[in-house]
Amino acid sequence: MIGKQSLGISDKHSWKMFRGSSMRTGASASNIPRKPSLLWLTEVGPSVSSPIFGDGTIYVSTITGRIFALNPSEKQIKWHLNVGSPLVSSPLLHNSILVAATYDSWIKDASFTGKNFVLGMNIDDGKQIWGI
Repeated sequence: MIGKQSLGISDKHSWKMFRGSSMRTGASASNIPRKPSLLWLTEVGPSVSSPIFGDGTIYVSTITGRIFALNPSEKQIKWHLNVGSPLVSSPLLHNSILVAATYDSWIKDASFTGKNFVLGMNIDDGKQIWGI
């Protein structure tokens, strides 16, 4: 994972949802180096969605039902939450709330008893604020 400083990414160029913005262009005005270098690597588990970036934090969701907030400046996991059902879409960052949706039909295993729901989490500590 490359930290935001090496990419020249600032909060002005946040990527707060899938493909960056509500226009879904997938484009950014940020400059990236010609030869990027690996600054930090951490294991979060299998993911089929795109990470998002905002407020100095990278957010990643996994098909094992975990959401991670990663601090690239300090090269550490800020917090993580196990929601109990697979997360197959990218989370969305709105103000101070991270929104994520689960999809339990992703895993075809008789022992898996997940549920489909949408939840909002506090970006500072990952605590659930609301759920539907």
